[in-house]
Amino acid sequence: MDEARAREILAAAGLRGGDATLLAFGENAVFALGDLVVKVGRDPELLPRAERELALAGWLEASGVPAVRAAEAKPLVAEGHPVTVWHRLPEAVRPAEPRDLAPLLKAVHALPE
Repeated sequence: MDEARAREILAAAGLRGGDATLLAFGENAVFALGDLVVKVGRDPELLPRAERELALAGWLEASGVPAVRAAEAKPLVAEGHPVTVWHRLPEAVRPAEPRDLAPLLKAVHALPE
């Protein structure tokens, strides 16, 4: 898959692929689309992973842990490829430091199994 193909999949999912800005291109093609971030799985076999990512995001949200929030609870499937939609985070005011991660890890480790 290349960027053009990923944009076709965005359009097939009902999203404005032509308006999207490519942020990253690895295992997923990651696009900014207004106040959303959309991940297009490059391989249809990534659907189970996309489902797990969304389930984990939902669990963290329900547990009150600050993390990126999914804009859609289930992955979209367009032409066989998983497409997940996320709320975009604001621009960073500074690079993250270990002191930023510590309270998040503490909150996660305090959750029940």
